[in-house]
Amino acid sequence: MAITLQGEIYLNPKEASVFSCRAKNTIYCKYKAWGWQPYSFGANILFKKSDIEKWLITQIKPNIKNRAQEGSHKNSSSKKIKHER
Repeated sequence: MAITLQGEIYLNPKEASVFSCRAKNTIYCKYKAWGWQPYSFGANILFKKSDIEKWLITQIKPNIKNRAQEGSHKNSSSKKIKHER
């Protein structure tokens, strides 16, 4: 149900959750802390897609290469084997 008005796309919470890769309940609980301005459309709440995109950009963290290397070390860790007696 994305709505486009004056060149701006507005998303409902379900669409915003898919777009931001967050749970719908998380959207309801955190949108104010994330700086998303809510808009009313009848009985519905909507968010500007551009606001969500701006917030997503702030979530990008540096050192992704280092994190990927750390993750590979976790997979290569030795497993403890139980010896039967």
